[in-house]
Amino acid sequence: MGIRSWFRKMKKSSTKADLGSAILSGQVALADDNILSSSDIYHYMTAISNMFACGKWEIEDDNGANIKDPDVLKVLNRPNGYLTGFEFKRLMANVYLLNGETFVVKDLNQLHIMKDIQPEITEQAIKRFRYNGYTLYQNEVCQIKNIGVSNNQGVGILDLAKNTLEGVMNAEKALTDKYKKGGLLAYLLQLETHLSPKNTLQNTMVESITCLLEEIQDEGKTLIIPLSKGYSIEGFESPVQDDKILQYLNVYKPELAKFLGFDPDAYNALLKNDLEKAAIYLKSFVVDPFVQNVCEHLTFLFYGADSSKRINLNIDIKKYLTMSQKITNVSSLIRTMAYTPDDGRVDMGLERLNTEESTKLYASKDLVGLDELADLNQSKMKEGDSTG
Repeated sequence: MGIRSWFRKMKKSSTKADLGSAILSGQVALADDNILSSSDIYHYMTAISNMFACGKWEIEDDNGANIKDPDVLKVLNRPNGYLTGFEFKRLMANVYLLNGETFVVKDLNQLHIMKDIQPEITEQAIKRFRYNGYTLYQNEVCQIKNIGVSNNQGVGILDLAKNTLEGVMNAEKALTDKYKKGGLLAYLLQLETHLSPKNTLQNTMVESITCLLEEIQDEGKTLIIPLSKGYSIEGFESPVQDDKILQYLNVYKPELAKFLGFDPDAYNALLKNDLEKAAIYLKSFVVDPFVQNVCEHLTFLFYGADSSKRINLNIDIKKYLTMSQKITNVSSLIRTMAYTPDDGRVDMGLERLNTEESTKLYASKDLVGLDELADLNQSKMKEGDSTG
């Protein structure tokens, strides 16, 4: 059965008319997406996936020159009917970082990210994939994986940092639940009114607060008992010790970034002082290896092993420059004959002038070649002697 008919059959067998998830698996969402509720993980993963998603797809030849292939670029930029190109790239990066691998399925002029595909390598060293009793091959599926010590499976943060993640998320939940419950109790204690079972408005309010309290996981049952005046929230002591939990989080939350491939202390220090250096740091250590991996797999998926064409994702690091840095960089590029003035205008977001002067290359007079340096120094010494 071909991939097209396989997709058609899978969609017909679905109980829902529409696909409920960006990842085609019969599930509404990633089973482990609650990991993103941890602020540090979300912060670092967003930085990585956004940089990747903002990249621009290009097709290159063997020499690295851009060539045209509008059909492939159309698929890459609009991979399917339910995700934009940006969303697809960001989802690809997030799944890769969490699970250590992303399965991309090519269905004629569409791409889909799927779960629950089982990769295997045959005795003939051929890679194939199993899903729901069907067999798929490398011209239909690519497995983009974060290589560890297995040639058949990748490793992600869910595996590498499982114990640390569970500890951090449980600690965060303990603090959140404590203050959620404390806030509701404080509100109840401030009520200066007689609760009457015949008062519909009061009953609705008490029932709503009871439901909110019961949503917070606890060993006991939630009961609201009216008390006489004189009670205060200070009289209730929580077993959750803030200082110890915060000390734990201060140590282990930043450590999670190391499982993503970079040092959070170095990155955060750069982020405060130099956005460009922070972006270059993140790009060099995390994003670039992922980009190369993705591009190699997609090149094989679209063109096969023997093609001279190559898919590339261009990430423009100049986006992270401040205006003053852009001006300095453009000025230096023009002075060293790397840019024409028109090229510099484009970098600054301005239109080309297309004049004779703006399309020329210029060399600054204060730039001297090494072979001319000795003669220049000697002439300056002579000038000094004559004026002295």
